[in-house]
Amino acid sequence: MNIVGDMLVLFFLGATFCGLAVTIFACIKKRWKLAVGTVSALVAGFSCIIFLLVLGDPYLRKPVAVESVAGTYFLDLHSSQSRLRKMGYGNFEGEITLNPEGTFAATQIPACCIHGWDETTYPFSGGYYTMSGTWQVANQSDVYVVRLQLSTAQISDQPPKQARAVFQESRAAPQSLDVHLMKGRSLRLGFSIFNGDFDDILFAKGRK
Repeated sequence: MNIVGDMLVLFFLGATFCGLAVTIFACIKKRWKLAVGTVSALVAGFSCIIFLLVLGDPYLRKPVAVESVAGTYFLDLHSSQSRLRKMGYGNFEGEITLNPEGTFAATQIPACCIHGWDETTYPFSGGYYTMSGTWQVANQSDVYVVRLQLSTAQISDQPPKQARAVFQESRAAPQSLDVHLMKGRSLRLGFSIFNGDFDDILFAKGRK
């Protein structure tokens, strides 16, 4: 999650300021061993955090062939079922097929994946989308995404009429939707969800 990365960055920023202060003090007092030791510790710390951030980065940041992305993706139950259940969803049969010629079809996609609100934090409006349209691989802020252009988007199992009226505008399906390409044993799709920070509901390629 992005929260972990943010906390690590803040921690090492604080450690950097402390280390610089110690280094300046050591130089003023001509305590060279302390100064060298502090600088060495800072270099080692920065090396570790860069390694951890790169290793823990789930997003695909290198170009990928369209042929590698095309295929059928199923809701990743291991990573996402529990979270969706806590929101109020009970159908976990979602799947999306990206055809090699650039069209897509999707069924039973939880509505939170489309409007992007985490409904454990924000009011539950529910529903499942059946969609079709076109897709392409794009680069968005140095992360590779599947850009879906929606031709049709129909929702089923909608909430009561009064709830639909409240959320009709803010939770309607957009015309275009960027879905993260995620690393793993096989490619995954990540539908971005906002809960104060952003993370993803995952769909795994080729296994249900």
